[in-house]
Amino acid sequence: GHRVWSVVGPSVPADYEARVRPSAAVGDLIHVEAMLSGHDEVSTSFGRSIDAADDSWRFRVFLRDRAATIAELVPILEHLGLPPVDERPYVFAGEHTTVHLDDIGVVMDRPTISDDQHSEVQRAFVGLMQGDVEADALNRLVLAGGLDRRQISVLRTYNRYLRQATFPFSAVYAAAAIVRHPEIARGLADVFDAKFDPRLGLDPAARRARVEEQRARVLEQ
Repeated sequence: GHRVWSVVGPSVPADYEARVRPSAAVGDLIHVEAMLSGHDEVSTSFGRSIDAADDSWRFRVFLRDRAATIAELVPILEHLGLPPVDERPYVFAGEHTTVHLDDIGVVMDRPTISDDQHSEVQRAFVGLMQGDVEADALNRLVLAGGLDRRQISVLRTYNRYLRQATFPFSAVYAAAAIVRHPEIARGLADVFDAKFDPRLGLDPAARRARVEEQRARVLEQ
């Protein structure tokens, strides 16, 4: 705590100090200290206060030596199914580095998520911001269906294949339909993993049985 404050303390802006309770600031200051002392370009945190409404969450974006506009951040959050409702920007000016913090209020239509979803939605945000993840509505399946970026990429490939096969509906329409049925999306990803994921360690017969089992579950949806 003392080490973090020794690095961050002189850079804390007055508006941040006046608005944010010390207990709520601890996590932010740890992120800021890591960026002031290290080389990461972007970092995030995601959570909600104990006394906040079930659908009211905060998504914080920390950027090293550059500011982001709300026009840049809003589409990324909406691609993840987290529509923003307010923004509080802060600037932590260190001796050699500046950290820009965008504290954004978002609406999430579920009161709880798994630890994996909590981590994955932040990784997907960073990937979208850095151009490593394709920007479309399928990214909402991180929260809606518990899928990771790799699994979503598989579904995106399926969607593109349908277009090549003269599927009559647009990619945007198909993506929206997939997101509306996250249980089917999850099932399709499970079928792919059952067939191709080497980490399962299945022999050919067991793999075929697993594929048929997962396929049957999809058809039951």
